[in-house]
Amino acid sequence: MKYELAGDGELFSRDPIVPPPDQGTKENPILIPSAEHERAVGYEDPDAGQLVWFTLAKGPVHYVPDIDLYFKMFPVGEPGGH
Repeated sequence: MKYELAGDGELFSRDPIVPPPDQGTKENPILIPSAEHERAVGYEDPDAGQLVWFTLAKGPVHYVPDIDLYFKMFPVGEPGGH
């Protein structure tokens, strides 16, 4: 909540993240904001057109082969500080 009140952005949003074209590589992963140690992230499966969810954990980069993109958690705010 403090993060949001400070005007630094939202900790949780149902809106899609549309990364810049150069983001999503292993060297420049898509950064997902979270104040927790893990969070659910969804993407649209390009073949089925369905939403697929995975758990992104703090730490290593996560690769999604279906869309050939890398994701990494970006820590913000305080854990449990909704």
